Amino acid sequence: MSAKPQPAPAPQKLILIVDDTPANIGAISGALRDSYKTKVATDGEKALALASAEDKPDLILLDVMMPEMDGYEVCSRLKADPATREIPVIFLTSQTSADDETYGFEVGAVDYVHKPFSPAVVKARVHSHILLREARAQLAEQLLALNNELEMARQIQLSILPHTLPKLSRLDIAARFLPMTSVAGDFYDFIRVDDEHLGILIADVSGHGLPSALIASMLQVALTAQAAYASEPAKVLSGLNSALCGKFTQNFVTAAYVYVDLEKNVMRYAGAGHPPMLQYR
Repeated sequence: MSAKPQPAPAPQKLILIVDDTPANIGAISGALRDSYKTKVATDGEKALALASAEDKPDLILLDVMMPEMDGYEVCSRLKADPATREIPVIFLTSQTSADDETYGFEVGAVDYVHKPFSPAVVKARVHSHILLREARAQLAEQLLALNNELEMARQIQLSILPHTLPKLSRLDIAARFLPMTSVAGDFYDFIRVDDEHLGILIADVSGHGLPSALIASMLQVALTAQAAYASEPAKVLSGLNSALCGKFTQNFVTAAYVYVDLEKNVMRYAGAGHPPMLQYR
């Protein structure tokens, strides 16, 4: 009996250590060696080059006091570059004043480790911010997926609404569609019988997003099947109810239907839980 293949271990995260003091580099590298890959830069220019390389670090430990380019300037440049702005930066510093720390956060640092530092504290801070970055990345992916779903739902919703309005010789028709959110369950459509007779349906699917848009598309199909009863509003709504009832459990549909008879100058109306239509004279 063969053993089940073991999943490949997750690749180690890469930490960039930026410090001009060999003793600090050695202490930090030693603390992180078992859990992370590390790269070292001893000045700001080299740090920027390594941060922008193809193999970008997952986190940067950055000394504040360095010759030529201090840590604040390095951090500012990292955050100004779209390619590196998402890399978390932890400052290593012996400066403990509130003003120094405030300025560090203003230029983009996520945390401070004060010198002389404990290797265990450095490792714990690195671990915490690596987890936070992974959580932010996961949330960003979920948000992107949600936005893609909403865009799909919006396209579905727009596709099922009438692209042109019926043209009747003695009736002017105008429609304006303004959903409360980018994607909702609002729907309207027409059953054009002839130049003297027209059925108008206005409906609303409860909820928002892709489920509501898909139910609205079902409503469009169901309305087409009611064309034979266009002159009988109650039958149209009853037919819609029969077609949709039991198809979904988390949503419901309200609707109003009016039949315009220009030949007799009358309108017939039926409602199903929808706010009444207004007739303006």
